[in-house]
Amino acid sequence: MTDTQIRPAKPAASHGVSIPALAGLSLLRPALLLLALGAVSLTLRTLGVAHAATWGPLSLNVAIVGVDVVTLLVVVRLLARDGQSLRGVIGRFRGADVAWGLLIALGLMIVLLAVTYAGNLLMYGGAPPRPAGGEGFRVPVWFGLWATLLMPVTIAFAEEVLFRGYLQPRWSARLGSLAGLVVTAVFFGLQHVVFAWGNPQAAVVRFAATFAGGLLLGLLARKFGRLWPLIIGHWLADVVGLGLPLLFAAVAA
Repeated sequence: MTDTQIRPAKPAASHGVSIPALAGLSLLRPALLLLALGAVSLTLRTLGVAHAATWGPLSLNVAIVGVDVVTLLVVVRLLARDGQSLRGVIGRFRGADVAWGLLIALGLMIVLLAVTYAGNLLMYGGAPPRPAGGEGFRVPVWFGLWATLLMPVTIAFAEEVLFRGYLQPRWSARLGSLAGLVVTAVFFGLQHVVFAWGNPQAAVVRFAATFAGGLLLGLLARKFGRLWPLIIGHWLADVVGLGLPLLFAAVAA
């Protein structure tokens, strides 16, 4: 697979997709996540589940797997319409992709931690306060396993295929290389705001961190011209940053 298959320099990348259509598709995951959050929160409260306020946001880690499946199905359909395939966008796997993935994961975690730290200093003057209403809450082992073994896999594939594989080349074809990179990173950051819904300060911090991460991943997509290194790096970063802390919390409980 050549670099131009992902890079926006390929004129056919836009395939006549209008800017409003691209904006709508860029908001697909935030919309699906908001619907999932609302449905889960309503269901938990209706059933009278203990710690419903805490379970609501955490349950997105379960519902997001379904969102990932829908995302991939939509992208596959759109790629087929454009005469492309999911395999062609992801590229051929190479052994060196594992090593590159490790480096990408490290770089991504450094960026996320650094921007999160700076954002927390700006928003809170230090570490953010612990969420209210979580006293006595224990993370179940099954949830820790889900967040470690399954969730990072589907997220890495769905987000990289949608944002870096499909949207970034098309935004760049419409707006130019740099603007397309930035716009894609903006929508990537907006998606993650849903996980801090109802907390404006946390939402700002999460947007800033994931926007910066989106810029890094977008630049790397242009460098490699393939998605495998990014998928592996994204997966590892989510395992270490999201899955393992929940698993350790579940086992410790």
